Amino acid sequence: MSKGERVAIIDCQLAGVSGDMIVGALLDLGANLTKVVEAMNSVKGYMKGCKNLEIIIKDVTRRGLHAKKVDVKAEEAFEITGAELIDATVNCIENLKLSGEAKRFASDSINTLVNAEAKVHGKSINKVHLHEAGFVDTPAEIVGAAVALDD
Repeated sequence: MSKGERVAIIDCQLAGVSGDMIVGALLDLGANLTKVVEAMNSVKGYMKGCKNLEIIIKDVTRRGLHAKKVDVKAEEAFEITGAELIDATVNCIENLKLSGEAKRFASDSINTLVNAEAKVHGKSINKVHLHEAGFVDTPAEIVGAAVALDD
């Protein structure tokens, strides 16, 4: 590891972790709030059927610990396919000024998620029903995490 590089370890064995939790933790570690929220909001332009997108960041205390809570609220017309979700995420990150590593992180994350869903359901990425993962919060949180990590 070169001088100045930092490592983040996410141990989610006990209770799991979600995209909003990762973005909140990275914001708490010092990622630029404005950059991250703007990037997350930009996903709207790539998601078919997304009419409204609002990113809300609040300081909260849970069990005596301070944290950033990230809420992604959207008005969506319908759920999209896995392939459409991948396309929306990849097209969005291609238009953001991100490092190659951040683009790779976002692309790998969405591809891993969609392919895992497809595999468990025995469907192709074009036919898999993504349930909660098929909405705009998924690519918004992946893009937010990529930007926060890049920052």
